Amino acid sequence: MFKHYRVFDKLIVAVLVLFLSGCEKYAMQGTIVDDNNRGIAEVPIEVDGVAKNGKVVQGTITTDENGDFNSKIPQGFTGTLTPVLSAAFAQVAPTSRNYTNVQADQADQDFVATRIRFVLSGKVCDGGGNGIAGAEVAAVGNDGDGNAFNVNAITDANGDYVVMVPWGWVGTTTPSMVGYTFETKACSVP
Repeated sequence: MFKHYRVFDKLIVAVLVLFLSGCEKYAMQGTIVDDNNRGIAEVPIEVDGVAKNGKVVQGTITTDENGDFNSKIPQGFTGTLTPVLSAAFAQVAPTSRNYTNVQADQADQDFVATRIRFVLSGKVCDGGGNGIAGAEVAAVGNDGDGNAFNVNAITDANGDYVVMVPWGWVGTTTPSMVGYTFETKACSVP
């Protein structure tokens, strides 16, 4: 029976040593969304820093299907979180998050990524090749992740239009104007 208490005493001492040595962990939570406020799945976030006890803390957190991430960091963490985005994104804000001597849970550690946009332009013409001013052009399709992305433009005095579409956009541009019938063309952006 004495031996049982002895093991129990050693266990308590070990737990106290771990607790007092700064091994407490805090939640690190946030979301990465695009500029349309949609979560971005499977984004690696590099963690680089040191804990209170001097131990190096390095690794990767990955966002879930909703763009959320949730991990644990050690007490006293000093370092950075840096998302690593695909080529579909031009920038992320903030570019990284810096921490100094963390002593509490870190909620709402969010990032916003801006998708690369491409210019899609053309001309709406009548049967004689003359530009039609004031025609509406609807660019209807999906972005590179399969999300609906639709935008409209009005042609200028020469019949020209310009719309901005995201990386990977696939869809159709359809002009419309009272008194006219138009042909549509499918297009995609690399």
